Amino acid sequence: MLFATLTAITIPWNLYLAFQLPPNNLSNHWDVAWVGFDIGLSLVMATTAWLAIIKSKYLIMAATITATMLVMDAWFDVITAHKGYDFIQSMVLAFFCEIPLAFVTYRLAYTILKHDFKGRK
Repeated sequence: MLFATLTAITIPWNLYLAFQLPPNNLSNHWDVAWVGFDIGLSLVMATTAWLAIIKSKYLIMAATITATMLVMDAWFDVITAHKGYDFIQSMVLAFFCEIPLAFVTYRLAYTILKHDFKGRK
């Protein structure tokens, strides 16, 4: 019920942001935001790898987080890229690296979940 309520609250908030935010913005610490996100992505990928090696039950969560962060990384890389080479590079990385890897990682989590709960409802 909590998440349904939070979802209901975020709908008008998203509409507000869509109409109020400027189409472009200069941001302080832009470099820190990008590097921080990529460090976080590296950490969750390493965690996913480690949990796969030791066959931990927590692999499902780590794989889901990793896949989600890969999709987010692709989204922000493409949306924030400058026209020309930067945009093309972002699109190539998104469609040939980040999105396929996210799909494989989501599939890993789904396969483990399906295998672990086979026959349960």
